[in-house]
Amino acid sequence: MPLNPTAGELCVYADPNQKLSLPALPLTALLPETQARTLSLLLDSRGGLGPSCDAGFPALIRLRYQDAHVLSLLATGCDPELLSTPTGDRALSATASLAVGGLLDPPALHGGGGRVRVGDYIGQALPTAGRAARRDLKAAFEFRVSPYELNEPTASFGHVVWQTPLAGSEQYASFGPLVLIVATHRVPPCRADQLEGRYQNGGEAMQSQFGAIDLLDTSPRACSLTGRLSLAGIGATGQPDTNTVSEPIAPPLVLSPRTTLRALARDPAAALIATFSFTRPLIDEANGNCNHRETPTAWSLTLNSGVTVLVANGATGEGGPFSSCRGNLSFALSSGVQLLGSDPAVIGATLKRAR
Repeated sequence: MPLNPTAGELCVYADPNQKLSLPALPLTALLPETQARTLSLLLDSRGGLGPSCDAGFPALIRLRYQDAHVLSLLATGCDPELLSTPTGDRALSATASLAVGGLLDPPALHGGGGRVRVGDYIGQALPTAGRAARRDLKAAFEFRVSPYELNEPTASFGHVVWQTPLAGSEQYASFGPLVLIVATHRVPPCRADQLEGRYQNGGEAMQSQFGAIDLLDTSPRACSLTGRLSLAGIGATGQPDTNTVSEPIAPPLVLSPRTTLRALARDPAAALIATFSFTRPLIDEANGNCNHRETPTAWSLTLNSGVTVLVANGATGEGGPFSSCRGNLSFALSSGVQLLGSDPAVIGATLKRAR
């Protein structure tokens, strides 16, 4: 993908079978050079936070270059969304899929209610953008900010380089999360003394209990999580009392420096943190119930760099500490695109806002 366009155009189309109250689609945005470059970087990115899907809203992208050449691309489909190029088709990353749908929030189009005009948060630091968005969209139902990240060395670290919906888009007041894609840089892997973790109870659903562990960087310097993550519950004797599960972290997750639990409690979208979600069955498949449960006293998260972080199996939220039927444990699909609600995020590791 050529990464130096001088301008761009984004057009999003609706499924004709969907009845919309918004202005007639397609919706079109002209992109200045900076945003066109960001979009080309997103389209060129690999991996990402879970499956990608156009939700019935394919997108046409045109990128213009210095020699007046125009590159036309079509993004359409689900699991994954495919980008059609002159040289063939390839899968879009989940973050790129969110970006090309940036003129609207498809899951909320049927929400009704009044309409709001989305503000412009590009160029702002993530905490500033989050506060401004909550102020601008305070009437929105269940409004939240969902940060993602893009390796963009020419932009200021931690500043917004793309948003979905784009500035000026007209949305229902009940539209879902505002996705802010934040610039990150290549940084060293995290050391154990940089990381702090907390357990969060995710509740119960579909005969399973869900939990999650947030990791944040408390040090003055940004760091990244990469490679593989292994998770196990640790008992009172210091020995594992669950099975160990392991998943790759791809692409690397960059964490915001100087992040504290107190700051996240005041401003949940203030920083990039990592969340690892896991689950266990509430019943034993063999006999339909569970007559033996293990309740870890702590969680051990180990990266393949040798870094290990211990997190108490406390009860943040309702439901008490996490317990495992016969020690069974597995990574879960995370809820939330970081999640727009439509992106289950990567198995085992998602980058998302703290609740």
